[in-house]
Amino acid sequence: MSDNLENLWEKDQGEVLQNSNPALKEITSKCSELEHLESKIKSKQEELDELKSQAKKLSYEEIPNLLAEQGLEELRLNDGTVFEVKQIINAYLPKADKDPEGRENAFKWLRNNGLGDIIKNDITVSFGRGEDNKAIEYASLAEQKGYLPTQKVDVHNRVLVSAVKERLEKGLEVPPEMFNLFVGNQTKIKRSKK
Repeated sequence: MSDNLENLWEKDQGEVLQNSNPALKEITSKCSELEHLESKIKSKQEELDELKSQAKKLSYEEIPNLLAEQGLEELRLNDGTVFEVKQIINAYLPKADKDPEGRENAFKWLRNNGLGDIIKNDITVSFGRGEDNKAIEYASLAEQKGYLPTQKVDVHNRVLVSAVKERLEKGLEVPPEMFNLFVGNQTKIKRSKK
């Protein structure tokens, strides 16, 4: 019961302050407006996420399945719109911060299967202001002087997808779990240009 009295007192004091100070009343109003807008944004984002999920199910599953049942790869409407089902392939390397061992295994697999040339290996060394001479010296002496480079090993996603697609088209194996491999269909909409 004392909590209710305390809350009423705080509410009453807030109203007294707002009524006695027009600037505070405006600030309170803007804070309430922000709170309301953030709530609406959250609600709309949830609605948008649900719509995206429904569209994805139609695009990746339902329409391709229905067209396949009819032996079709596309559907043309009278207005010129074309719904076309295309095979898509997607692959990703494991994230370095979440699965470093899986990432290293993926690089090892690429190297062992003739795809080592798609791996990008950047070595970066940073020098401060006025250290141009050190940078030049480092370029020629590297680790002999005790500088430790930052190394980043990566494969651009488009390059990885292209290499995976090429292997699959040749009937060669690609470990799906290693590259988060997805092979499926997607419905593309081509609208007529009138």
